[in-house]
Amino acid sequence: PDTSPHPGTRGTLVRLVGSAGPPLFPMPTLRDHELAFQQNPANQEAFLALRKAYREGKQFDRLVMLYEARAQALDDGPKAGELFYLAAEARLVELQDAAGGEIDLVHALDRDPGNAKAAERLKLLYREQGRTADYLTMLEMEAAAATKSQDQTRIGNLRLELDQLFAGHFTKLEKALSGPQRAQDAPPDLKTVESARKIYRALGDYPNVVRLY
Repeated sequence: PDTSPHPGTRGTLVRLVGSAGPPLFPMPTLRDHELAFQQNPANQEAFLALRKAYREGKQFDRLVMLYEARAQALDDGPKAGELFYLAAEARLVELQDAAGGEIDLVHALDRDPGNAKAAERLKLLYREQGRTADYLTMLEMEAAAATKSQDQTRIGNLRLELDQLFAGHFTKLEKALSGPQRAQDAPPDLKTVESARKIYRALGDYPNVVRLY
């Protein structure tokens, strides 16, 4: 039997395949992806498309809102924590928004207390701002996490960081605690001393615990 395509059918196929007209299924536009993401922030395809567009267009304010909305929609703590961390980095580096970056880092650790990058970034932020009490709170949390996981590299880095801190802030405290107090001397920050004791105790560094009594 004659299996060649009917002449009319052949012509139709050629026109469909070789047509220079608009595609039968047009690609979604940026606005399409934005609407899809608004309806469902867990939409992976929309999220990836928007992330690419915002990065390439250097639209960091929109990129931050994208990360934050996506993080809030996820039940997965570590994934949400990573997105909040990325939002914080964009706020801190690209938007120069320290206050917003701090909030996102706190959210990152709330969703995933084991996020070491967020903990380190928040700790450094506090140190740069001279917020010693908050900085020591972060060190205390990090020491507890490192001890629980027995992460020897992290424990070693913490001890080195504390030794460097001793060379400055705690040396002044030691002098205030051990020497006679003069009228013009400020009293030692006992909360800071107690935080230091807790950190050293968590790390098993008992000589330095005793040193601060």
